[in-house]
Formats: sequence, C-alpha cells, structure tokens
Amino acid sequence: MLPMISDVICLHLYDRVFCILATFFCFCTYQADVRAFYKKLYGIASDSQNDWLLILGIISTVTLPMIGYFDEHTYSTIHGISAVLFFLSVGVYAWILSNVLNANKDKFPVEDHDDIDKLNHMKRLMWISLLAFLFAMIFGGSNYWLTPFAEWTSTLLFVNYFGVLSMTNKFYDSVAEYNLPTP
Repeated sequence: MLPMISDVICLHLYDRVFCILATFFCFCTYQADVRAFYKKLYGIASDSQNDWLLILGIISTVTLPMIGYFDEHTYSTIHGISAVLFFLSVGVYAWILSNVLNANKDKFPVEDHDDIDKLNHMKRLMWISLLAFLFAMIFGGSNYWLTPFAEWTSTLLFVNYFGVLSMTNKFYDSVAEYNLPTP
C-alpha cells in the first residue's frame, strides 16, 4: 500500500532532505514567481488582487518547509495548520491568478493565451485532486486505498504549481530593471 506523504517525510533522513529541498525550492522558485507575477500584473490586476496574491505567495513560501520541520508525530498541530495553510494559500493563489489572467487575456500577447488556458486547467485539476483527497479522508480515513494516492496527487500538483507557473511565464526579467540606476 502507498504510504501517506506525512509518514514518509517524517522518517529519519527524509525529513532533512524534504526540509532542505523545500526550503531552497520555496525561496528560489516560489518567491521569484510571486514577485515576477506581482510585477507582471501591476497595473492590470487591481491593487487588492495583486496584494492578496503577494500575501498568499508569502504564506505558501513559508508554510511548505514548515510542514517538514514540524513533523506530524511530534508537532501534529503545527504540522496540520501548516499543511492547511499551504494548500489553501496555493489553491487560492492559483484561483485568483488564473481568474485575473483570464479576465485580462486581451492585455497579454497572443502567445501567452495558451499558457493562460493551461493555468486555468491546472487550477481546476488542483482543486479536483484536493477535493478527492478530502473526500477520501472523510469517508475512508488514511487506511482507505484512495487516500494516499489522492494525497500524493494533490501534493505533487500543489507543490509543483509554481514550477509550472515559471515555465509558462515568458517574463524572465527580475523584479528590478537591469539598466536603471538604484536610488
């Protein structure tokens, strides 16, 4: 039977590997994409939408490593809160971002339209997988065969959302312009 992710990442050595990889991944990929999309949407999305995306991105950047640092056996409350915050922040981020991109599709180059559609499909797939996981947990518990599969699927989709986001983003410059003098 497939183990639950939390059972794997709390094993000795895997916990350290997960924490190190998640921390580097979050502070490299997550925060870079959050900042890049903040700049990309500045003037297109409303200030409140853009600010919420930034806040949700920061929450996801911090909570993913916390899931590993606070294992479910020793710190079950912090682990659970971190997991819920991570899934909610990434899920709501994906929802708001794809809605903003879709609503303002005409303000982006035509070559970005396929990527915007892909992000809409990924958003739906993420939420369907999360609902399947919650359904399996509520009605079958962690011993039900579908629960670990749904958890792995949801986790891989949610954790890799910002990686996929960076591949669909043709916005390669940093948040600061290279040729502008610093104040």
